[in-house]
Amino acid sequence: MAAAEVSIRFLLQNLEDLPIYNPDLISGETDKVEVLYQELRLLQAFLSDSIERSSEFETAKEFVRKIRDVVCKTEDVVDTLVAESFAQPPRSQLWKAFCIFVNPAKLFKERKLFKAELGSISERIKSITTMRQSYTNFSIEVDKVRESWKSTTSSRRRNPNIVEEESVIGMFDDVKMLVHRLTGGSQHLEVISVVGMGGVGKTTLARKIYTDPSIEYHFYIRAWTYVSQEYNRRRVFLNILSSLTQLTDQMSKMSDEKLGEELCLHLQSRKYLVVVDDVWTRTAWDDLKMAFPNTDNGSRILLTSRNRDVALHANHISPPHYLRFLTDDESWELFRRKVFRGADCPSELEELGKQIAKKCSGLPLAVLVVAGLLSKKDKTYGWWKRVADSVSSYVARDSRECMDILALSYNHLPHHLKVCFMYFGLFPGDFDIPVWKLLRLWVAEGFIQQIGQGCLEDIAEEYLEDLVDRNLILVAKRRTNGRIKACRTHDLMRELCLIEAAEEEFLQEITCEIIQLFHLRYASLFGKFEVVPASISNLRNLQTLIVKTTFGSIDIQANIWKMLQFRHLYTSASSLLHGPPSKTRMDSENPLLRRNIQTFSMISPDSCKESILDRTPNLKKLGIRGKLITLVEEKRGSSMFDNIANLDHLEALKLLNDTFPLPCFEIKLPFLPRWDNFPPNLKKLTLSETFLDWEHMSTLGKLPHLEVLKLKDNAFLGQLWEPLNEGFRLLKVLQLGKTDLVHWKASGDVYTLQMIELYCPTAPSVQVQKRTSTANHHMLPLDHHTADKVPLHYIFRKILQQLRRRI
Repeated sequence: MAAAEVSIRFLLQNLEDLPIYNPDLISGETDKVEVLYQELRLLQAFLSDSIERSSEFETAKEFVRKIRDVVCKTEDVVDTLVAESFAQPPRSQLWKAFCIFVNPAKLFKERKLFKAELGSISERIKSITTMRQSYTNFSIEVDKVRESWKSTTSSRRRNPNIVEEESVIGMFDDVKMLVHRLTGGSQHLEVISVVGMGGVGKTTLARKIYTDPSIEYHFYIRAWTYVSQEYNRRRVFLNILSSLTQLTDQMSKMSDEKLGEELCLHLQSRKYLVVVDDVWTRTAWDDLKMAFPNTDNGSRILLTSRNRDVALHANHISPPHYLRFLTDDESWELFRRKVFRGADCPSELEELGKQIAKKCSGLPLAVLVVAGLLSKKDKTYGWWKRVADSVSSYVARDSRECMDILALSYNHLPHHLKVCFMYFGLFPGDFDIPVWKLLRLWVAEGFIQQIGQGCLEDIAEEYLEDLVDRNLILVAKRRTNGRIKACRTHDLMRELCLIEAAEEEFLQEITCEIIQLFHLRYASLFGKFEVVPASISNLRNLQTLIVKTTFGSIDIQANIWKMLQFRHLYTSASSLLHGPPSKTRMDSENPLLRRNIQTFSMISPDSCKESILDRTPNLKKLGIRGKLITLVEEKRGSSMFDNIANLDHLEALKLLNDTFPLPCFEIKLPFLPRWDNFPPNLKKLTLSETFLDWEHMSTLGKLPHLEVLKLKDNAFLGQLWEPLNEGFRLLKVLQLGKTDLVHWKASGDVYTLQMIELYCPTAPSVQVQKRTSTANHHMLPLDHHTADKVPLHYIFRKILQQLRRRI
């Protein structure tokens, strides 16, 4: 029901905007709008409490649905009225006064319509308010039932993972490594954590270790306890005590604190191993850890969790053990064992069986579920072919227990992450999702809650990292700075997204918003575009606009200064921006607009005017394509690059010299601005077709925060590069595209440099230090040794030597 919260948040924002941008529409009704706003704020708080209960009780679900329907209907009414008002051409105050005098009936009709709609909205809110008391009485009973449910379901959920202990496939190295960590190292008490996605086999691995002969020999005391989401501290302590001693009546009367002290006394005398299985929160661990004494005798805690944050909290020094997915061969072996119980697989089914196992994407839980399904029915080619065509759907449909295990992770999410997780259902399976696009879509859909003055995209990135830490989302690629570049979902997790989204009618809501353009917040256009028309300006909620065109340039006639929510512009061609109308250039009527804009890529050099860039002080990413000489040419003692230098928040700058129809080398970039005339916080710089002399690299070497330097094709010209000492102090990545460089004369080291990427049109692709190269590009680690000359043919020879060693 998280989608309902997003809707009510947008509705509140629209009501806040009404008196600012549509005062004529609500004239005389301001007090009623304020009352409506306050009622909705109370409803919002009530909604949050209801959502917490909706995952368990159908009555709460139905109540939340009613709230959501009313909120969505109200949002549509308000947005329609505002959109119609917004679509009217701007008029002066004199013109408005004239219209009131000449045609008062039209204005009166608009106000009357709004008043009627406002009354209808208020009646809807009152009906919900009336329902609140009866629901509150129900909630009291719900709390009683929940407490009873917690106590009666603990034993049922004590072993939720259906991966059987004897099904330990592909864990030999994990067992060996963890046994070594548990039995070696310091004598101090240490917590060693196993982290992984639900169903990956954490409990199975822990059991295998727990029963390992070397572990039984090494630890005098061993105990096992299962914590779970709905854990009970007292029950956990009693469970551990029961494996150490006979429980007494006196123990049953002890407080939780006394039980913890009693357990501590029993563990104090001997070296112990306690497996604390399935811990969900930091708080749970903090509640339990007081019972585990540190007696400097080599005792250990083996903790399992789906949440990386919990593991790091329990031990921030020793890294957790991340349990990997099975390989295709391991998945097939597990599948074959479970289906045929040691017998041979018929040859006509073997290839299909391998396909089915592979489509489980390495998750043991999925392999076992689908193997169990196939083992109970006739083993025919047709039946196996149907399953192979849609493995994840069969698992989701035929194994409620499997999806319940995975759904535990979803149910434990805070409200703001649930809607972000469901959104992954919109992307196809087996698809690497670009993070930059995902974050902008989240912001556009209103999923990201403003926290202080923080940038919404930065907050969205924190949300994504949280989902990754909880093992709900997988990292597909990382950037050189460690941030996530692309992500994906496991097929079963995507099925879970679709199930939860269908429950909330979430995807249906999104489709509806796309159809009604005044709701549109993210637009990606493909085609033969020369112009982005002025009518786009009427999409007042638009935040991200992506335009891919076959033309070399595009005119942005849309008045982005009028679009109060606008944040990102991406175009494949060089786009010409226009400043705000001259009559509003110097006013400060819309300060929010200037603060919101984060991205311009790619714009023309002529768009880098003071009237444009001065209005975007929070710009983080800027791409410029066109005749770059325009940027550095001085007129009256200044250049347009000075406007770029004033962007204090700019982190990424891309300069592409495009002089079509003339060749780029005829209008090359003659020089670079002084290093102190670049944006002060620049971290990433890309140059292409600039044909600069290598001597200008000394300017880039002085940029104090530069971490990534991408020199694309023909960025620099010349066969010798001789860098100055003490340059590029923070540089991590250097990329060299097509170049005539022959010798790199290095007289000092760049100790921060982690990767060099070279263009080589003849050598086959290689992969070094687990960094995947793109086609015809090769990434080399540096040895950090001073050398007089490092010829490129020597580097290529090293590549060939590495290839020979692999062969």
